[in-house]
Amino acid sequence: MALSKIVTTSNITDIIHPSNKHNKTKEIYTLEQQKLSLHGIDAIIPPFAFSMLLFFSPPPPSSNTYTINDIIDKLKNSLAEALELYPPLAGAVHCDDNDNYHIDLDPLNGRGTPFHFEIKNKPYINSGNDGNKGLLARNEEESSIPLTSESSVLAIKLTQYSCGTIAMAISVNHQVSDLHSLLDFVQVWALIARDEPIDYSRIPNDWARSPSRFFPFYDKKFTVPPAWSVHPHPVPIEKVLEHAYVPGKATVWSITRNSIHQLKTDILSSSSFKNSNKSGFPCNSLWISKSDALTALLSGALTRSRESNTNIKRPWGRSDPGSKVEKINISCNCRSRAPQGMIQSHNYFGNLVKMTESAILREDLLSPTIDATGGVALTIRTALNQELTPHTIANYLAFFDPKEMVKPLARLQLNWDILFSNWCQFDLTNAGLDFGWGKPFKGCPDSNDSTPGVCIVMNGEVPGDILISLGVELSCVEKLKADPLLTKYATLVAS
Repeated sequence: MALSKIVTTSNITDIIHPSNKHNKTKEIYTLEQQKLSLHGIDAIIPPFAFSMLLFFSPPPPSSNTYTINDIIDKLKNSLAEALELYPPLAGAVHCDDNDNYHIDLDPLNGRGTPFHFEIKNKPYINSGNDGNKGLLARNEEESSIPLTSESSVLAIKLTQYSCGTIAMAISVNHQVSDLHSLLDFVQVWALIARDEPIDYSRIPNDWARSPSRFFPFYDKKFTVPPAWSVHPHPVPIEKVLEHAYVPGKATVWSITRNSIHQLKTDILSSSSFKNSNKSGFPCNSLWISKSDALTALLSGALTRSRESNTNIKRPWGRSDPGSKVEKINISCNCRSRAPQGMIQSHNYFGNLVKMTESAILREDLLSPTIDATGGVALTIRTALNQELTPHTIANYLAFFDPKEMVKPLARLQLNWDILFSNWCQFDLTNAGLDFGWGKPFKGCPDSNDSTPGVCIVMNGEVPGDILISLGVELSCVEKLKADPLLTKYATLVAS
């Protein structure tokens, strides 16, 4: 393992480079193509990092094997080995003179992975018996190492508190990996740290960014998919990212397993659901998931809070005030939707996510009734059923296949009023994330997104409970907190 040091004012950060234990470095050197071109669905993501936090209890006092120094050495050496097995994470993202993005796999050009460790002379503060209220209770120093488009692809930060609790922050360039792929890597890293045999079937043998190969045998059409618009001429990047510049605040809500069940039960008993055939919903739409019900509840509450202030800024990509609809976008993992046998969970490394769009009547969202919420939930389920078939996913990927789509931000516009990201499908406390001294006792995104309209849904500390981070415009916070339907089922945790 090669190490170099970055000296800061108070801490030392090691830079981890891939090992040579598996001779993978030699394989990279012999590749004719060391520049791994990004796919269009990688490049539509702005060059920013996303991060997750894992929290671990200290090793048992009787353990002489896992002192903090042992843990650090084990993590660094196993990280070097894991990076050798996952060359894209050890590479560097570059943009050529024609604005085409690629990952440089040549180890000589990699920037290494920063591994930062620090000790805090104070105990870790959690909520104790308050369950979900403590899931997003974090100290500022737990935050991950910032990544930019010019920095490393991956960064690790380890913090130990005086009580022994360990917080691990893992950050990755989102153009290189989605959460699914990042967790695939982290679980291989943890397996190596536990000194267990490597299951090579969990590691891709092809790093090509070509997700369309998993959705063949369809008449792929180069048509603009829902949720997107194409402009004839480039626009400034500041315009494309205008959503992020609107001042907002993240409100955090928890909803128990029983409340979610009750919400769905109430919707199924509502008149809108019973009369759905008369309202134009197809017969195969007469089912909703708990997620559909929760999405409808949150979308309605946010829309009602915004309606109370007609002067709030509507950034580029939001629905026109004169239109009758609000656009609800949901980020959906496509791996499980490929034709049977075409893709296994760990076969593809990169972004394989589709943005779905539900156009919801604003009058339904503005009504704080369970009947209206039931209609919203059915509209969402109908849109998901239509947009997540293998055929529609194939067409979506085909749209982003051409090389010119690797530089789309200047012309492509994602249209959304509310954007959902669902972390619930990932168990961040599973045994596969045990690095040798025990699995995490909790895991969560690095931060609550304050971007108005962005909703992050994740598992609560209590099994079956859900925690929600919902961004809202500053002038609408109080209205959201007082929404009668939202507060009937969910509890405000922080704002």
